[in-house]
Order: sequence, then C-alpha cells, then structure tokens
Amino acid sequence: MLITISVVVISCCHAANKFAGPFTIEVKQPFICEDEGTRDIMFTNTTVRKKSKTFYAVTTKITTRIYFSDENKMRVNFAVWGNGGWRPNFLTLSYEKACTSFSELLPGVFNEICATNNLTSCPTPPGEYALVDANGSPQVKLSSLPYNRYKVYIMFLSQDGTLLGCLGMITNIVPKVKGG
Repeated sequence: MLITISVVVISCCHAANKFAGPFTIEVKQPFICEDEGTRDIMFTNTTVRKKSKTFYAVTTKITTRIYFSDENKMRVNFAVWGNGGWRPNFLTLSYEKACTSFSELLPGVFNEICATNNLTSCPTPPGEYALVDANGSPQVKLSSLPYNRYKVYIMFLSQDGTLLGCLGMITNIVPKVKGG
C-alpha cells in the first residue's frame, strides 16, 4: 500500500513538473568568464536584449588576434543553478571544428560577422568585429535538456587545448511552448 501511494505521488509530481524535455533557451545576461585564457579571442561590451519571444539581440565587440578557424576547438560547459549556488560541469559539449560549430550554435551572430565584413564562411581573419543587435538566439541540436538556470561558458581552444577566449551567458532552459 505504501509503495502504491509513493508511486502515485511521484507520478503526479513528475507529470506536473517535468524535469526535462523539449526546450527553449532564454538568454538572460552575458558575463565575463573567470578565466579568459590568452585573450586571443575577446568579447567586450556585450549586451543581450530580448526583442521577441524567441529573438535575443546581441551587441558586442569581438577582437581576434588569430584566425578563427576549424583548426580551433570549442567547448560549451554548463554550470547548473541549485541549492547553494552554481554547480560547475553539469554538462559539457565538445566540438572539434570551432568555427563551423560556432556558426551552427549562434548562426545570427556568425552571419552578422560575415555580412558586415565581406566574409562568406570560415575562417575569419584577425581583427575587430562590431555587432549591433545580431540574432543571438542559440540553436542547440539536442532534443531535450533539463529545465533550469545555467551559467554557460563558450570556450575557444587551440589544438593543444590552450584556452584562447571565453564568452559567458546566463540562460534559462524552459519547456518549449506547443506550436512555438
């Protein structure tokens, strides 16, 4: 009898408050990463504004001292918010081809860099790139994620693993609204 009641209570709670599933990413605010590495790739004066339900406008200045190419790697690390604060390394996604992967993760930002600088694709040469109201809505190719608040570190690495730069964003992963 006790087991039956426990199963019913757990089932009801789970149905009312799903842990994970189809999601929407709400970009809340940028932050400066604790470790910016060599700063060969820097993001400064970064702001994010929500312009519609699914459109987040990013304004930033990107300075690169190196060619940003698929010779670089990219790692996206999620720290999760919980009792007692941020818990690091909740989820890590690693990409062997940084430039192509960045263009797929943040296509609006990458396309704006290309459009305003007469570039067509990877690699991007060293230089300063100013973005104003670029589409910063992330395109994550996962079918489900746990719903929560996350501190996301997008880290750019050399082939030997040296940290070249980092972009930080606070995000919320929320249930995807049907039809949205």
